[in-house]
Amino acid sequence: MRTIPDNERLKKRGSLLCIKNRTLIWRDVEGILLSCNNTKINCMERVYKNCQSCGMPMKRDEHGGGTHADGSKSAMYCSHCYEGGQFTVRNITVDDMKVRVRGKMKQIGFPGFVAGFFTRNLHKLERWKIHTMAVE
Repeated sequence: MRTIPDNERLKKRGSLLCIKNRTLIWRDVEGILLSCNNTKINCMERVYKNCQSCGMPMKRDEHGGGTHADGSKSAMYCSHCYEGGQFTVRNITVDDMKVRVRGKMKQIGFPGFVAGFFTRNLHKLERWKIHTMAVE
């Protein structure tokens, strides 16, 4: 497990934004938000507000994110999409994911037009940028 970088290394990487719950969050020289703590999030992993597979807000994830193969938390994918270093649903297209997310949103009480609104840009998330069919 990596340790928290010292202040000199942080200065070279960008500007420290805040320290929250023993987690350092800073913006690197390219403007990308990064996090590092001494427990379960990998250093230098970009912090995302939404899951980069299904679009769910990460703050709504009851497990705080998916897990990598080594057990550390993912700051990129939610626990519904990513567990133990693998996607929970593999061989799925972006359109199939849109249908899946819309269905789940309707199931918890969102109107259909709202569910459609939130899934319209799923193809722009990191998992789907390279391939519209995720084969992992």
